[in-house]
Amino acid sequence: MTTTEELMNTYQALKVQRETITEQMEQTKTLLAAALPDGGEVAGHKVVYTRGRVNWAKIARTYPQENNPHLYQTVTELNRKAVPENVQDEFRAEATVTIR
Repeated sequence: MTTTEELMNTYQALKVQRETITEQMEQTKTLLAAALPDGGEVAGHKVVYTRGRVNWAKIARTYPQENNPHLYQTVTELNRKAVPENVQDEFRAEATVTIR
C-alpha cells in the first residue's frame, strides 16, 4: 500500500517535471516562432503566430487628446487608425504561438 508521504513525494516530483516540461515547451515555441514568423506546417502540425492585442486604453493615457489631437476623432475617443504601427507595437500584448 502507498503511504500519503509517498503520494506527496510523487506529486511533488511530477510537479517539478511539469514545470521543466512547460519551460522547455515555451522555449521550443519561441524557437518555432523565430523560425516560422508567418506560421506554417511542420510534421503535420500547424504553427500559428498570433500578434498580441493593442492596449488602446494605455495608448490613450500615454497620448492624451490635449497634446495629440491628430490621434483622436471628434467623438473624443482614440482614433486607432491614426496611431502609427510602431506606437501600437509598443503597447501590444505579448504574442502567442499555437501548435495544433
